[in-house]
Amino acid sequence: MTTATPGLELLLAVAPQTLSRILGELSQMAGAAVTLSDERGQVVERLAPPEYACAHTDCLPCHGGSEPQCPPDWAPEAVPVHYRSQQVGQLIACAPSARQALVRPLLEMTALRVGDQVWAAYELRNLSSEIVCNYEHLAWLCEASHKYASTLSPERICERLAEEVTAQLHPQNVLVALLDENEQPRTCACCGDSTDAYNVPVGDMPRGVLAHVLGTGQPAIVGNVVHSAPPPFPGKMVGSVLCVPLVANDKVLGAVCARDKLSGEEFFAVDMKLAAAAASHSAMAISNSLLFKDIKELFLGTVRSLASAVDAKDPYTLGHSQRVTRSALAIAEELNLPPEDLEDIQLAGLLHDVGKIGIPDHILLKPGRLNDSEWAEVKKHPTRGEDILRPIKQMNRVATWIRHEHERWDGSGYPDGLRGQDIPLCSRIIAVADAFDALTSDRSYRDAVSAESAIRQLKAAASTDYDPLVIQAFLRAYERGRISEGKTSRS
Repeated sequence: MTTATPGLELLLAVAPQTLSRILGELSQMAGAAVTLSDERGQVVERLAPPEYACAHTDCLPCHGGSEPQCPPDWAPEAVPVHYRSQQVGQLIACAPSARQALVRPLLEMTALRVGDQVWAAYELRNLSSEIVCNYEHLAWLCEASHKYASTLSPERICERLAEEVTAQLHPQNVLVALLDENEQPRTCACCGDSTDAYNVPVGDMPRGVLAHVLGTGQPAIVGNVVHSAPPPFPGKMVGSVLCVPLVANDKVLGAVCARDKLSGEEFFAVDMKLAAAAASHSAMAISNSLLFKDIKELFLGTVRSLASAVDAKDPYTLGHSQRVTRSALAIAEELNLPPEDLEDIQLAGLLHDVGKIGIPDHILLKPGRLNDSEWAEVKKHPTRGEDILRPIKQMNRVATWIRHEHERWDGSGYPDGLRGQDIPLCSRIIAVADAFDALTSDRSYRDAVSAESAIRQLKAAASTDYDPLVIQAFLRAYERGRISEGKTSRS
């Protein structure tokens, strides 16, 4: 086999069996020898069963010869294969002249199918590359920002800052505020008593020291704040207020304020330096935390897009991955799994069917019972899903969970026949969430069952198909209203 043009080369790399199957179906239906070549005429794939081959030994489709020639009572047909507007190859079939009326339309239909598969291969590669890129950025940000505790939420960082300033300056009150999306201050942490003093008009700060520092980005110390303040502030005696901005990358994110030392002393320049040092590393941590959150959302958005692309192949499964994810998270929380497991379960739930992207539509959408070969093709999707995700180092756990989602508690599942505790817990969780959504959703081959009927079936399958403890956690989550039912024509 020679090197093909990028479009066909990518298809051969991603789905060689799919390509061989498509050409095999064409050869069988047309009763003809079939060759797929690239735009340079080099053979990429050739199927020539002896019963379909002509007698011309130099015939390209039938014998791999150098010419698309046939005996007088045979005729070659050729149809281009396009990806978008670019020709990426050519399909050639050789068949007796009596079958030409059948061969041409079958060739045209198959050329469209091959072009669609090239498109799907490109989409899969692009989505996978985007996932890899986003996850690499996410991992780099975690490592680079570890010493600033960037994996904490901005609110928790603000709480630590308030605690640090309290420990260093010993004030009666500390307030940490962040600017919201409307550039308005939002209190994120507070230690001590009343915070009214930070909004008291004083001197050239008509809106108070907090608003002044947020507006100018410059630190400030003021004394005797309330002595000359207008209503409603009179009577609230404050001796001294210190306020330092939280600045990262030349942007004001918020401010930290402190009021009245317990010793009765005023704040001095050394106090401002201590507060500014604490504010500086906290501001960077907050900025990194917000960036981490944005990148994580971008990554999850990419994963959701990939999951939606898989679900969209079958109108009956639209939204399936999102529902399975919500149910799996609810079950995991009932089992008190740690936060890092919950994050990966979210990814595994969204991507548990990603391997189905390589299953032909005529199998996925078949309204009747699958035959043995079709069922064998469907059963490959867990390992295909693993193969798609395994190159991403940070997704290794998720890839393993997806591989084993269809294992069964008694060892009767696939692909490896694992049983009991040998099946990863998160695979067992996703299996139950997936089964409930499938049972309560319409499919091309059956109508949905009621939630009550689905629950009865899951209970009956505990200790055979499913982990009994996971079933119990599922039932608790269902009673709390946290399990999503599937999609039906009635919903």
